Amino acid sequence: MYVDDHCLELSETAGHPSSEDWQNVKVFLKFLEIFYQTTLKFSETSHITSNSFFHELFNLQSLIVQYSDDVDSSLTNMAKKMKLKFDKYWADFEDMNMLLFVVVVLDPRYKMKYVKFLFSKFYSPLEGHGKSTKVMDTLSRMYNHYKDSISGTSNENIGDQTSVSQTDAMHSCDVWQSQWEKFLEDENNIGNTTKLEKYLMDDMEKNKDLNVLAWWKVSYERYPTVSKIARNVLAIPTFTVALESTFSTGGRILDCY
Repeated sequence: MYVDDHCLELSETAGHPSSEDWQNVKVFLKFLEIFYQTTLKFSETSHITSNSFFHELFNLQSLIVQYSDDVDSSLTNMAKKMKLKFDKYWADFEDMNMLLFVVVVLDPRYKMKYVKFLFSKFYSPLEGHGKSTKVMDTLSRMYNHYKDSISGTSNENIGDQTSVSQTDAMHSCDVWQSQWEKFLEDENNIGNTTKLEKYLMDDMEKNKDLNVLAWWKVSYERYPTVSKIARNVLAIPTFTVALESTFSTGGRILDCY
């Protein structure tokens, strides 16, 4: 363990930890507890975890930066090493998977406002705006792709198309009247907001314990296309294997050396 090695390194001799060593352990435990709890959240298998990754990532980044300037030199040194490792994988926004941000927007408790809020805390106004735009562009392209793929049966279209069989049964005057009404309807819908824009503009949910998947299930009629996106994206697990399974099979893969 890192703490054991650190205690030996401070004392320079093997033996019982000193009072100073135990004090360092208390400091480290306070810091490492955060990583432990985050790991538990990511390794859950009975709940969705993709929508929590974004929150935990920025929370860890904030804490590492905070402890990098701590008065305790031991904690500061450890935090600075962690920051180097964190920056190696997460410092470059362009290398991040945009779905990590999109899935937060699809959480009705946060939506795009929360993403913009966090970007404003960690980046300059210009950088934050650019990153928010990229996230929104990604979601918009997904929305258009899903909408096009289900255009034949999408509930987004208001009104019913006149079928051939119906046309044969209707009087020609009624046919023209139906087509005229459909034409006016299409004209009035030009410039109207999409279901995605409506979802983003609607009020956010206040329930912290909200079952996100259940919410999207009952909200399908209001946002059919967005609901399909949420169903697919929210189902992506943060970890592909449960944490307990990883450790239980580790002995079969790695020997004692």
